[in-house]
Amino acid sequence: SDMNKDAKPGYSRGYGANSKVKDNHKVTSVAVWETNGAIKLFTGSHDGKWRLWNTAPPVGGNGATLTKEFEHFVGGPVDTVHVASHYFFCGFEASLTEAPDAKAGMVHSWNLNMAQDPPMELWMSPMAKYAGSGRIRSLWTTSDGRVWSGGSDGMIRQWAFNPRGGPGGKAGFALIRNMSGHLGAVTGLALMKGVLWSGGMDGTVRLWNVESGDEAHLIP
Repeated sequence: SDMNKDAKPGYSRGYGANSKVKDNHKVTSVAVWETNGAIKLFTGSHDGKWRLWNTAPPVGGNGATLTKEFEHFVGGPVDTVHVASHYFFCGFEASLTEAPDAKAGMVHSWNLNMAQDPPMELWMSPMAKYAGSGRIRSLWTTSDGRVWSGGSDGMIRQWAFNPRGGPGGKAGFALIRNMSGHLGAVTGLALMKGVLWSGGMDGTVRLWNVESGDEAHLIP
């Protein structure tokens, strides 16, 4: 099925008068999903859509190919996607319901075993119904329900799954801590052996203790 009824053909990020609509279709992020022996790809684009692709060749075909299985319009440009276990996460920018002229960073998560269910939303608080004051530029997620998001505001935020910690007391992801240090957008995150690595527009790579949230090392 196609869930793009709200998509606008001329949707543009507005990068000046010379911006081209076709630039919005460039892939900004890729995530690999291995399921039942198949390898599939999620991609995000600035046209406001994430897409799911199957890497298996068509029946009777040979060689590698990509076949689009699904696409979904989230409401604003997608900067990052990530998969952990059977959960898919999408970070994007969208207008706020309570303030249509204001934009904020959103993170939605889908349980791929129940893909028809509405996504879980990561909220900073019941009053701040968004995941960051600016665009969400990077994500890292783990199979045990931990999530780190990097924002254009230079903040890294850590989230954890809670059966009653989501919006409205439902199952979802609750904000654990804010990790400040970067002086520009956090564009890359990676977790290895209890250490979170982050890279930013300030030209630095930083290492963080995931248990305390403290910055452990700076690589200029």
